[in-house]
Amino acid sequence: MNTRIHLALGAGVLALILSLGAAHAAGVDPSGGLTGPWLIGAGTQEDQIVSALKDANYAKAVAARTFDLTVIRAHFADDASVPLTSRQIAELARMAPGTSPSGVLTYELAYFGAWRVGAEAFQRVQTARRAGKLPDPRDVLAAIPPRADPIRDLPLTVHLVRVSGDRAYVEAETEAQYFRVTLALHGTQWVIVGENNTSKLGS
Repeated sequence: MNTRIHLALGAGVLALILSLGAAHAAGVDPSGGLTGPWLIGAGTQEDQIVSALKDANYAKAVAARTFDLTVIRAHFADDASVPLTSRQIAELARMAPGTSPSGVLTYELAYFGAWRVGAEAFQRVQTARRAGKLPDPRDVLAAIPPRADPIRDLPLTVHLVRVSGDRAYVEAETEAQYFRVTLALHGTQWVIVGENNTSKLGS
């Protein structure tokens, strides 16, 4: 994916890691109630976990431009042990009423499915306007512009990787977003099973 990983090794970040490690040791688990012990990821394993996060972020960037949901299914999975956040549950109810909040894969599919519907409405609005016609008011309300910009290479700063058996937890950030992600090992592949991310742009 050509995304660079910048491991933060400053004293402030090391202090953050140590404090979070102490919280984990005390039984405070930020990744959805999973039990430990949470250990520091080592060598190749840590590289695989971070690469899985990068690949999942890239898959979402592709889905935002093509609405190809096969890339989402390849990098996300529902997991009963990692429930959606209250915000995700509320958004899922809005995007896909009646859908069971099974997990992060269900949420991501609903998110990009709703965006695709909005992008199709946007195209109909544009087509009507180019033809000198009034667009359907329902399309105007539903319209969401698709992403047309190229996928940017956003360096990922990794603050924390913890592993407990076939589960992993990562804290990282780009210039646009903070990531707090839970992963599960499916066969030989790490996939995202929980997200509690925060946009730095306030949206």
